[in-house]
Amino acid sequence: MKENIKNRKVFSAFLKIKPFSYYKIRRGKNREKLKNEALKNIKEYKYKKFNKNVKFEIQLIFFFKNYPKRIDVDNLLKPVLDCFSGLVYKDDNQIFKLISEKRYNQLIEGISVDIWPIK
Repeated sequence: MKENIKNRKVFSAFLKIKPFSYYKIRRGKNREKLKNEALKNIKEYKYKKFNKNVKFEIQLIFFFKNYPKRIDVDNLLKPVLDCFSGLVYKDDNQIFKLISEKRYNQLIEGISVDIWPIK
């Protein structure tokens, strides 16, 4: 019986890094921390790297301990999507569906990442 492609997660992880805005990328430390955390999780997760013809669905949930002042969810997306470009998918233009949300008053800060291939 053929497995439904939607049921196969390519990647799933919780990145233990405080979510940051696209505008803080200019400070190289944040970008490097995010990339290192992603690489650490990718090494632990067995996944198949797909070619440029595959489309992806991504779900991102940003967890904050306190209410994030003046951080728009769209500005939180770009650093994470760029981070996985070249690691899980070849380019972020392969993303066809994106689900995201912010949650605050959480016990821990971080980013939940789930990636699936879609037809």
